[in-house]
Amino acid sequence: MMNDNGTIVAYDVDSSRLAQLRGSLERASVTCVETVESLEDLQTYPGLVFDKDTKEGGVDVVLVDAPCSSTGVLRRHPSLRWQLTLEEVEQYPDLQFEILVNASKHVRQGGGLVYATCAINREENEGVAERFAAAFGPDGSFEFEQWPFEIRGSNRRTLLPHVHNTDGFFVARWRRKKPPVFEDIGFFY
Repeated sequence: MMNDNGTIVAYDVDSSRLAQLRGSLERASVTCVETVESLEDLQTYPGLVFDKDTKEGGVDVVLVDAPCSSTGVLRRHPSLRWQLTLEEVEQYPDLQFEILVNASKHVRQGGGLVYATCAINREENEGVAERFAAAFGPDGSFEFEQWPFEIRGSNRRTLLPHVHNTDGFFVARWRRKKPPVFEDIGFFY
């Protein structure tokens, strides 16, 4: 899609995942991805964050591959059903929403925000997307608008193992309508 042009910045709190990514990128001869090891480095990476005074900066698209209960991969990892606890599953939506809000600060005006999980429960998927839309969509500050998928006109997609013969996934996407208003966000790094 990018033909190894431009820059992709990858960050994960788990450094072992970044190491895996670097190995995959090397095997695929991809050189346009830079990995960032710490949240501090991410916050100071040139051009990634909007300047609230000049309204400049930000990136074209931010992908939030949110931590989740992984219920969409139970078909491949059936032992997960005995490892997950209700308390663990219930903690994810608030964390996912906070990550999504923080990630939204990096999206330039007209840029895209993509939220994805490999969970198939409503609270982690539609629940987080609806909460974000209520805070930042037409009923909230109206910073973001739906970025619909072409097929059905919805900005959300759910893939189910028994329907799509794949792992379970959820994706929602928005476009930044206007520059961010940091004072209204309420979540900070």
